[in-house]
Amino acid sequence: MIKSKWVSTSADETFQIGKAWGATLKSGAVIAFTGDLGSGKTTFIRGIADSFAIDTHSVSSPTFTYLNVYSGSKTLYHFDLYRIKDVKAFLAAGFDDFLQEDAICCIEWAERIDTLLKESAYRVSITALSEEKREICLRSC
Repeated sequence: MIKSKWVSTSADETFQIGKAWGATLKSGAVIAFTGDLGSGKTTFIRGIADSFAIDTHSVSSPTFTYLNVYSGSKTLYHFDLYRIKDVKAFLAAGFDDFLQEDAICCIEWAERIDTLLKESAYRVSITALSEEKREICLRSC
């Protein structure tokens, strides 16, 4: 198991950490994000997107559509499951098919479908320590 921890002191630093780490990801990676509203999950994902030459201005949390798809040097699926009630709703929408794709899959509020995620999924939790300061913890198997 690999564990990493960073402390970010700004949104730009969170973005840069996401970008640096994102550059190491291989196609097919699934990243499960947890953290409170406003903790920086989308900012981190923007950094990952930037590492794949995706226009980061287009990267936003897909709260009302559940999924945004971005194309660059790699395809990025960006889920926001804040409004998904449970695993049954996720499966009923057919979203589980995206977990098997040869793309990068970033899932905000991943705890709602935790039982569907393979052990190989990366787990990123982001905790607000203050207005600007964030603790970013990565765990992978």
